[in-house]
Amino acid sequence: MSGSYRLGRLAFCLSGEGPVPTALRRELRSLADVDPGDARLGIEFVECLPQLRESVPAGLGHAAENAFRWKHETFAYQLGKDGRGLRLLVQPKPEVLGNQDGPERLRRFRDWDFLLPEEAVARDLLYGLFDYASQVAQVPLGQSHLCASAVERDGRAIALVAESGVGKTAMLHLVLGNGWRYLSDDLLVVDRDGVAHRSPKRLQIYGSNVKDQPHLGRALMRGRTLADRLQWAYRMRKHGPRKVRRRVSAKRLFGKLTCASSARLGAVFDLVRDSRQDRIVLFETNPTELARPAAKVVLEKIAPYAEISEALRGVRCCGFLPTADELERQTESVLSRAFEHADRCFRVRIPHGATAAQLHAFLDAKLPSLLGERARSQP
Repeated sequence: MSGSYRLGRLAFCLSGEGPVPTALRRELRSLADVDPGDARLGIEFVECLPQLRESVPAGLGHAAENAFRWKHETFAYQLGKDGRGLRLLVQPKPEVLGNQDGPERLRRFRDWDFLLPEEAVARDLLYGLFDYASQVAQVPLGQSHLCASAVERDGRAIALVAESGVGKTAMLHLVLGNGWRYLSDDLLVVDRDGVAHRSPKRLQIYGSNVKDQPHLGRALMRGRTLADRLQWAYRMRKHGPRKVRRRVSAKRLFGKLTCASSARLGAVFDLVRDSRQDRIVLFETNPTELARPAAKVVLEKIAPYAEISEALRGVRCCGFLPTADELERQTESVLSRAFEHADRCFRVRIPHGATAAQLHAFLDAKLPSLLGERARSQP
């Protein structure tokens, strides 16, 4: 079975049989496309990876001139290049999946996402492989990942570039209580023309996200099994709100009408924790100043690319892949051009003690004037 998908400018294909590709197709359903003939990335699931001839050891894998093999805890893969683009072969580890009808299914109780084994492998593939492979494939097309939560209204998107947790909680407030539509909770895709595209990934909602939002908790638990609810309550009590999480589609959580597919960048907010501040301070800045740190964060987010790049450079193999430094520069270039098309660019300095609710209240009060007229820059 094969499927075609499109993420903004990037077209890719997915083929193969089994529980893991089936789980991955469910995750990527919102990107389904009839026939992306310009596919730059091909993903194929195989039972056994082909032999990599004339290879040499490189980090956690082996490398040859035009391909390399790498290991992950739950899968192994081989990445190479053909005439059309990157070709990715993936082999899920059988011992991780276990017997699909046996007691191994109970392992979901130990998974903080409460996922079946094949769903957990699909999750690992998205974060440990697809993120960096798609970045390598899309940057030459003038498109890049951006670590940001994002919402849309009236055709304009707001991107909250922030450390983990802060931007997401503010985004949830805006969607649930302020009439905005969801675009991303973690990794947004933007192109050099300033168009933001919705993330295909499911939202990752932590216990801490629902702690002060009971309506969000009710929406998250709606339709879940008793075992699912019990595992959530147990981990909340035993490990705390940062150690329990659920992955859920935006459509299921918010409803179809509160999800956008793409929008023009209206404003970009770079949210920075600052111990010197005793209040939230906002000032306008320029696209270049935002693009540089944003590109660094993207490279950190698409780990293990830096490790792989270093290993390949050490054995002088796979010249078709950019080094981590080259990919960071390419990413910065795309993001800088994307931000130039945004209506406004801001940096927001937030005291370490400020809560997400305080940030949301600040943004809620500021957004109408910021998006409606030129704000006076502050030092």
